[in-house]
Amino acid sequence: MLRSLFRLFVAGSCITSALYVPPAHAATRSDVGGSIHPDRVPLSSQALLFQDDFGDRNYTVAGGADGLTWSLIGGDASVDDVDGSFQLGADRGISFIATNQRIAGDEYTLRFDGCITWGAPGRIVVLDKDANNYYSVGLGEQAGIYRKLNGSEVQLHTDPESLVRLPHGSAGTGAFKVYPHNTGSSVVIEADKAGDGVDYDIEIVDADPAAVAMFTQTGIGMMSGGGEPYSPWFYLDNVAIYEGLVVDPYDPVMYYVDQSHPLASDVNPGTESLPWRTIQKAADTTSASRSRMGAVALLVR
Repeated sequence: MLRSLFRLFVAGSCITSALYVPPAHAATRSDVGGSIHPDRVPLSSQALLFQDDFGDRNYTVAGGADGLTWSLIGGDASVDDVDGSFQLGADRGISFIATNQRIAGDEYTLRFDGCITWGAPGRIVVLDKDANNYYSVGLGEQAGIYRKLNGSEVQLHTDPESLVRLPHGSAGTGAFKVYPHNTGSSVVIEADKAGDGVDYDIEIVDADPAAVAMFTQTGIGMMSGGGEPYSPWFYLDNVAIYEGLVVDPYDPVMYYVDQSHPLASDVNPGTESLPWRTIQKAADTTSASRSRMGAVALLVR
């Protein structure tokens, strides 16, 4: 008989390394999985602020009242047909393009599709104040979360497990979310690559007072990943900016504990047909795991 059903939420763990130490004021998390935001709300309750699918083939013209317009900060950019879809591309080298619109309030969620046509993609930019002040999330070889403040750039998260990274190669695509929030006492950046069953994979909390003071009334952008100048290798499509925090529901990972099952053993995978024998095994597995489980449902018989 089923005696109890409960959920465990695995908290994100801090990343430290002998080779990497976050700058002062910055804390990092990987495997966030929604555990630090119990007040997360579903997508349907958040207002759409701006959007752009580049179907008009002109990034300087807004497509409707909530459309975005973009200005080139450096290098070059173009709207190209990529596999039947018009997308915004930043030329390889040092190219930077940003929106002209400023987002009222200091908390929003950016959704977008990223595409790599060859080599390593660049970065998506959030909390863009100007060319010398912004945060960016690297989607390729320059993976992780970066902050540029008064022209000086530091890396705040290395994404050591490649949780929000597109693979090096041809025609790699992914759906992403980035959630920036200036709380008034710190700047929070969360990033997510869809498809892994966990909502928001990596996070930084930047408590630098200078950053908190700087990053208000900002925009978004994209930048290339360096190298010799060349036509775009990194493209952006289906951009949507929502007010506040957007979350996506995920079914919890299911594990089973059944002491009466003839095949029950703590060496089992914890499935219904091959359950664990003890609750301690379940607790040890979920607390020690680095597999980005997020929500876990445990059935005990």
